[in-house]
Amino acid sequence: MDKKKVLIASVLKPVNEPRMYKKLGLSLAEFSNLDVHIAGFNSNIKQRDNKITFHPIFNFKRISLARMQANNKFSALLNRIKPDILIVNTFELLNSAIRYKKNNDCFLIYDIRENHSLNVSRLGIYPFPLNRILATYLRNIELKASRYIDHFFLAEKCYLDELPFISPKHTVLENKYQGEKILRNVFDSEIIRFAFTGTAHDSTGIFKAINFVDSINKLGQKAELNLCVHATKEAVYSRLKKIAYPWLSGEIKSKPVDYNEIIEVYKRSDILLAPYQINEQNRNKFPTKLFDALANGMPMIISENHNWKRNCNPKAPLIHFDFDSSPDSSLIEDIKSKIRSDFKDETALWDSEKSKLNFLLHF
Repeated sequence: MDKKKVLIASVLKPVNEPRMYKKLGLSLAEFSNLDVHIAGFNSNIKQRDNKITFHPIFNFKRISLARMQANNKFSALLNRIKPDILIVNTFELLNSAIRYKKNNDCFLIYDIRENHSLNVSRLGIYPFPLNRILATYLRNIELKASRYIDHFFLAEKCYLDELPFISPKHTVLENKYQGEKILRNVFDSEIIRFAFTGTAHDSTGIFKAINFVDSINKLGQKAELNLCVHATKEAVYSRLKKIAYPWLSGEIKSKPVDYNEIIEVYKRSDILLAPYQINEQNRNKFPTKLFDALANGMPMIISENHNWKRNCNPKAPLIHFDFDSSPDSSLIEDIKSKIRSDFKDETALWDSEKSKLNFLLHF
């Protein structure tokens, strides 16, 4: 029996990005009737896996003329591969995906990773009123495309309430942790080693993280901060590059960071920082790094949020903290006690989501 071809595609995510590759890709590759392909941004690390075919067809700055050619490259790839199942995770590829679907027998899935319209209107990427115009434009693209979409994957439960175009044919696939358990090299020393990973933006609290560790040092507690971040805004990237502290180190990139680099930072850190600015855009979401921490028993200091408190196991080594306030000696003692915890939350593992993909076995 010929295998059905599956293509998972993104514009700005590298081909080895965890959700596309390790979660969706490897899970679907276990089905004997599926041949899995992944298209995305060119990764600095040449990815090889005999279970999956990678197509690193995109390589441009977030805002550039070259990005305007993305759909042409994607359409050419579609016509060459001829996928039977197409999974796209950005609005930017929807029009090309629909054109392909109209001319081919294809099951189209929209994997919604972000509420794009809300992000554009609330994150301060674009000035007013351009942000409102773009937000409306993006929402209209998704609304018009929704009648052609056969199924929706939702990375967050809250999208059921936030997005008006979601059909009953949907599956919530949260970004839980997939991979080998992380064996941390917890250092028994006088220094507390903090980490900040992922997107560097005002909304994710990158500068609050730096100020927090600075305050810890000023209290007399030796502390270090290791960064492994993708600064999506030029202003943030430039500002970070100018900050120089003897206790600050790590990678600051203008392109997406490889997840394996983030794992290496986890291994040599005592505790993670997640000082999100809680707002309409993120208060009901559940950060991927929170799943990473829960699954691996990694201590973490995270912003005060009722939703996160309610959905986290109280045994987990998490500290909920108001990063607008100043740390004190009691917090330092709490951090040291959390570092010694070995509790791991099995419900934060991808295995609990993986079985939801079984409906594609019968496609």
